[in-house]
Order: sequence, then C-alpha cells, then structure tokens
Amino acid sequence: MVLAGILLVAYLFLGTWGQFDFSDLMGYNNLLADGLLQGHLYIAPTPAQGPLQDMVPFQGHYYLQWGPFPAALHLIFRLFDATLTDRAACLVAGWLSALVFLEIILTLRRLYFPAAPRWLCSWFFFAFALATPTCLVAFQGTIYHESIAIAALLLLAAFGALLRYLESVQAAWLLVAGSGLAAAVLTRTSYALPAAAVVAAVGLFLWIRRSPVRTLATHLALLLLPLACAGLLTAAYNYARFGSAFEFGLQYLPAAGHEALQHAHSGVFDLRRAPENFCHYVLAPIRFGADFPWITHEGWKPRRTTGRAEDMSSLFLASPFLLLGALAWTVLRRPGPAAPALRIFLLAAVAAASLTFFSLLCFDGASRRYMQDFVPLLMIVAFAGAATRSWDRWRPAAGLVLLASALLHVHLSFCQFATSAAVDTNAMTTFVAISPLLRRIAPGRKLDDYEAITHNDLGVICLQAGQAYEALGHFERAAQLLPHSDRVRKNLELARTLSVQHSVPERSNR
Repeated sequence: MVLAGILLVAYLFLGTWGQFDFSDLMGYNNLLADGLLQGHLYIAPTPAQGPLQDMVPFQGHYYLQWGPFPAALHLIFRLFDATLTDRAACLVAGWLSALVFLEIILTLRRLYFPAAPRWLCSWFFFAFALATPTCLVAFQGTIYHESIAIAALLLLAAFGALLRYLESVQAAWLLVAGSGLAAAVLTRTSYALPAAAVVAAVGLFLWIRRSPVRTLATHLALLLLPLACAGLLTAAYNYARFGSAFEFGLQYLPAAGHEALQHAHSGVFDLRRAPENFCHYVLAPIRFGADFPWITHEGWKPRRTTGRAEDMSSLFLASPFLLLGALAWTVLRRPGPAAPALRIFLLAAVAAASLTFFSLLCFDGASRRYMQDFVPLLMIVAFAGAATRSWDRWRPAAGLVLLASALLHVHLSFCQFATSAAVDTNAMTTFVAISPLLRRIAPGRKLDDYEAITHNDLGVICLQAGQAYEALGHFERAAQLLPHSDRVRKNLELARTLSVQHSVPERSNR
C-alpha cells in the first residue's frame, strides 16, 4: 500500500506537473462513446477535437482505427453524466499496470524465489513504472497511448490470473484470464497473438499433468469462450462499419496521413520490413549531445522499407533491466530445479512477447510507445532472472541504474513530444515549466528555440480554444526567445488584437 501510494502521488504530479489538470487532449473515445449513445459507430468531428490523421474516413464519416473497449469504459462514465478524459485514463491505466506487475512478481517471489530480497521487488516495481515505456504511455494521454496503456494493463491482469491458475489449477482463474485477454483484443487486435500463447501454455500444462480429456476440454473452453466472444464482437464491429467482418479500415486511410502507404511495400503489414525494423528496435545507436535535445535516437538509416516514427529507440534504451532476462535461462532450461508451472508461465511470457515483437517488426515505422505491448512481459522474465541470483552487494549500483533510467524515460516523456504524431499539450506545458531549470543545468541555443516554438504552439492552441489572454502570454515569451520570427510576430499581433476586442465588451458591461 505504501508503494502504491508513493507511485500514485508521483504519477499525478508528473502526469499533470502539479496542476492536476485532467482535461481531454483528443477525446476520441469520448466522441465514440457519445456516438454509441446516439446509436452509431462513427465519431462526430468537432473543432476542439484536434487532428484527424489517425481516423478512418468512410462514406462521409470518421471511424476509430482502434478497438471499442476503451470507449465502452468512457460510456459508463457518460451514463452517469461524468467524463473520463484520456489523460486520466492513461494515468490510471499506467498506475494499475504497475500494481498488477507488483502483484505478479510478489507472487513469483512467494512461490518460487523466497530467497530473493524484498527490496528487489520494490526496485522492479519502480523500474517498471518510471523507467520503461509505461511512463511514456501514462504521461502522454493521446488516443493511441490510452489504447496501448489499457491493453497492456489487461494483458498483465490476464497473466496474473494465469499465474494463479498454474498455482491452484482452479478453472475460474482461466475465465478471468480469458476475459482479460478478450478485452485486450477488443482494444488492440494484435493482442490475439499473446492470447494464442496463453492458450498453448494452458494446453501444455494440462498435458504435462496428464489431465483427463474432460478436464482439458472444460478448462480450455473457459479460457476460449471469452476470446470467441471477442472475435465475434470484432467481426460484427467491422461489418457494421465497413461492410466486412475482416476489414479494419486500414485500406481507407489516406496515403498522406499514413506513411506505410508511401513506401515501396505499400501494405500496412509486410514481412520484408522485419529486418529494418529490427535494426530500429535493437541495433540503432543512441546519440548524446551538449545542446537540446541532449539524447537523440532516430532509428536505423537509411530507411528503405520503413518510415520515420516518433520516439524511436532501441530495446536497450527501452529498459536496461531487460538484459536480466537472460539469467532466466537457468529456470527455463528443462533439466533444472524449477517447477513445471513456473517454467510454463515464463515460457508463455516469452512466447507472447516474442510474437508481439515480431508482428510489430512487420509494420511501418518502429515507435517507442509500441514497446509497451511486449516490454511488461519481458520485465516479468527479467525479474525471474534477477531473482535467481544474490544481489545484495549490488544494491547501490542497482539504485543508480534505476535513477538514471527513470530520469531518461521521464526526460523522453516530456522532451520528445514535438516528434509525436499527436501533440500532447500536457507534455508541452510541462516542458515550458521546467525550461528554466533545464537552462541552468544544460543551457543551449537549441533549448531556447525549442521553448519558443513550444510557447508559440501553445499560443495557437489557446487561440483555437478562444483563450486570447492565455495565448498572448505564450506569444510574448516566444517573441522574447525568437525576436526575428515572422510567424511568432504575426501570432503576437493577432493575440493582442483579439485581447483588446474581448476587453471592450467587458468594459461596456461595467
């Protein structure tokens, strides 16, 4: 409870930078929830909605690319005249994911690694929450980050239920695991691959136990029933939108808004992209500079089969703790003291993560946020590897690695928003708030330019929302940092004009 409380405070402060503003950033799931209340599956574009480059245009309407499960959560709040914003959903999903991860590693320690020190569980807990892509999808509340965060939470919950089943062989846990996997599939269809790995693991477990055929059929049926329902719902959802059960709308994406359609391999999914994306994810170097941005990672060049994706980074930058997973080999190898249940659980995690990772290699553009689809499972394997060793003498070094990695990931969460497909105003606001501190630590001309551009963009957002006075402050600061920019000067003049026009009615009313 203490760890959960500390993390909650940290997430709330970092996620809103102490302002505790949970307003919508893009609000697509709320728009879909409103559409469901009105009896249709398309979203109604509004001026405050933001860019629509990730929407699927079809027969005069816009549809979400992603599964409808997150919108169903938003719909529950709508029924009670409340609003669940995407920022709040991301923060809660990230926080709950860390708690579920903590429960899993505590259960592993209790059952299989009693000699592992308790501080190792706390170390992995904060590493998972603050030093992996978990913090990226939690702090940047854009639409696809919400889908990624919720799907990762559901997958972890399913693996937690799987661990309990392997421990107790109680069939009810399979229904829980199947329901979590089904909801994950209804959030992101690619999670059908981890679901297949779990089904195979349960079948292997029952076969090793030489369970009766009736038991095997009953247990697998409880696991597969929710997944079958999710498949039928997905097919019905696709048919209602695009007239085909197997059409997700990707072919209707405009080429200008989808980089995958602009490359030699025009398909969204192509096996020939795997080698180059593997270089993006694993081999591409990290560069450090004296001026902002201090850390850059642009992936592998030249790009022949893939496009530029924001926040590219190697697997090692995603989390140095993943290297500890290699130590789990002593548990996974067959002639060893590990219990069959533990071995099967870890094999399921490795298989699910590997399948997901390989599928992502076949899509255009490696992106850091997509690592959340497989890094949580690899962190479980990394904990199992670390728990097989004695780490007491390495405790100070482990603390330093955790601190450095956490600073790196928090830095990436708030300093790489400009390369994101969808701008996160919270990340921008946080960046300008900490710019004075950053300037004291590592000053540079590029940092001033970047802050000026950020203030200008925030000013434009304020003008679009009808907040002329707030926009004026941003443009004035941008003009101080970039005095020779014509774009900033024109925006400043416009904000001053609008501010005067807004003040006249107020004076006349007085």
